[in-house]
Amino acid sequence: MSVVRNEGELARLLAARLQESVKEVYVDVNPASHRFYPYWQKWFGEATPMAQPQIDLLLVDSSLELVSVELKYMRLDEDGRIDHPFYSGIDEALALLGFGFVCVSLWHCFDERIPTDIVRKYRERTSSLIESLDLPINYSALHVVRAEERVRFREFLSDMSESERMPSLYGKSNPLHATDQAGRIQDFLRTALKIPKKQT
Repeated sequence: MSVVRNEGELARLLAARLQESVKEVYVDVNPASHRFYPYWQKWFGEATPMAQPQIDLLLVDSSLELVSVELKYMRLDEDGRIDHPFYSGIDEALALLGFGFVCVSLWHCFDERIPTDIVRKYRERTSSLIESLDLPINYSALHVVRAEERVRFREFLSDMSESERMPSLYGKSNPLHATDQAGRIQDFLRTALKIPKKQT
């Protein structure tokens, strides 16, 4: 049995943990559900960008910058294989760049039942692909474990040792952050979620 039921529960648990270090965390944000398309047509009257993908974690940091995290919960299926490929989530993380977040992260969260040697292979393959292509995604692998009747998250470091600290939300910057379209989408997200603009 998995430590966490699904990615929705995983996102909520991670949000509670991350809340300690940021101003606010929003879980499972669907821009389209906030009437993104009518807003865009009313104010800009031009071809509307896609309001996809859904944002697993949207975080407001201490300086009111917006960052995001794409989550994938890796579990064993009935045949003992991981239920996602190693490249899972890269497509969604790349799509999130279009929303103009300062930084976008991809976190692969491995259930405690997955053997460490398999986690190592997944982590190395994913990290190598992102690094080789110089993708502007900040990748981390986390271990999801149940300890003392609580769900805990530990980051796998490059030597596969585990850190109790949460991964950094920063690193590679989003090259689309300063585009006009990204700025408009950021304004929409701030309006929809009642997030004040960053002070200049």
